[in-house]
Amino acid sequence: MLSESSWPSKFERRLGRAAKLLARGRQEAALGELRNATEFARWRPEAIQEMIDFTAVFQEQVDPGMRRYLDRLCQDLEFLMERAAAAAGVEAEGSPYSVATVMDRFHEKTGIELHLESVLDLTRIGEGRSACLETSEKAWARLGEFHFHVELTPGEDDAQSLRRGVSPGEDPDADGVYWKHVHPEPRGRPFWAASTFRANVRLNWFPPSGAKGNTRQLRILLDVLDGLESPGDQRR
Repeated sequence: MLSESSWPSKFERRLGRAAKLLARGRQEAALGELRNATEFARWRPEAIQEMIDFTAVFQEQVDPGMRRYLDRLCQDLEFLMERAAAAAGVEAEGSPYSVATVMDRFHEKTGIELHLESVLDLTRIGEGRSACLETSEKAWARLGEFHFHVELTPGEDDAQSLRRGVSPGEDPDADGVYWKHVHPEPRGRPFWAASTFRANVRLNWFPPSGAKGNTRQLRILLDVLDGLESPGDQRR
């Protein structure tokens, strides 16, 4: 099982190192540790707030030559806090499967956390709203790049909103997976991409090899989707 349970301790270690370096007057090294800590604070409002509080102290004593770098970090932290707040607001949305249900099932299966990357609102053109869930690049290295899309509110054409890019007459394989051969322009290397659906949830997966096939990585992701349909997972 892949695990990110050590992330809080890694965050605390890096923030602790930054505090010690700052106390010794090593501001550039302290800023570097703060940058490292940011990776482990993403999507965690309490950790982001702790970093904001720390940078407020840092700003009181920062050298003029370091100020612009610290100001840039502060801007990044404000953005991360806004995104984390937005994530908390949509976790309960989606039917029959909410964002929280997909996150919980994925963590149960893999030990990895999913995070809200964005909310796409196309209600103005009749296509509803959907949330895109992603994880760390480290997890992508193990499972291949993938995205879960959870429909939050359906569009006028409910059948088409989530199935964008899948032709109406196209048939899935035996596992319910739709495959598309992608030819990047102008001289990119062609690759296969996979999509599959469970009610209001869509999975897009890009095999690390670029080849078509039901690999161990894809089976893990399909198991996440299949688990959504068990009675115990429909309570939310």
